[in-house]
Amino acid sequence: MLPRFVRDRPGIEIEILDIDSRNVRIVVETRQADLGIAGRPQSSTPVIFEPLFRDRFKVVCSSESDLAIAGKPVHWSELEGENLILNDASEKIETSTYRALAERASIQVWNVTPLLALAKAGFGTTLLPASAVVHLPDGVVALDLAVDEVCRMVGLLRHGDSVPSPLAFAFRELVLDELPKLARTLGLQVVSPWPADSVTTFMPRNRNRRFTGNGGHRGASQGRACIVRLTGGR
Repeated sequence: MLPRFVRDRPGIEIEILDIDSRNVRIVVETRQADLGIAGRPQSSTPVIFEPLFRDRFKVVCSSESDLAIAGKPVHWSELEGENLILNDASEKIETSTYRALAERASIQVWNVTPLLALAKAGFGTTLLPASAVVHLPDGVVALDLAVDEVCRMVGLLRHGDSVPSPLAFAFRELVLDELPKLARTLGLQVVSPWPADSVTTFMPRNRNRRFTGNGGHRGASQGRACIVRLTGGR
């Protein structure tokens, strides 16, 4: 997606910084960015959320764990004996059975690198969105849940009192154009049609702003996201 955006806009400069979904919301709220791509924020924020797709959660654990060796979808009851590692994305799961498991968890990890390192070392098991586990390191596997679909909603964020720059507007259009192909590749469920109260019409503003969002599909996890500064170009 980014290569196409850059190719069509000679002279554009892009700066990428990994952050989690919570910080994406903060950056958009404080108008450091025009747009963000992240999980649905709390309703009390001034950020407007435009749904894009639903992303199923998977169980992530060591390839040498009993769960991985069994090689079958995981029931909630099978996680009762596991050391559950919480993360930003899994905190959004509202299923009562999972919440009971989460209340007993003693560790929460916000960044993907230590999270996967702990899973690989057999320290514990975590839940991550399917789009986050497309490219996992050796020694780590992602297993389906055996229960009804547990998903997170991912979408575009913008400040309720702001309109994005021409570059941010163009990036939004590219995201919407590329979304069906990306959804097929990653097995995502596109949200269509979007609820009327969630869709926002954007008008161009000044150029030099930031776009924030998930760091592409490669390795993005636990609500992990990035800031992309878009300057120059057209």
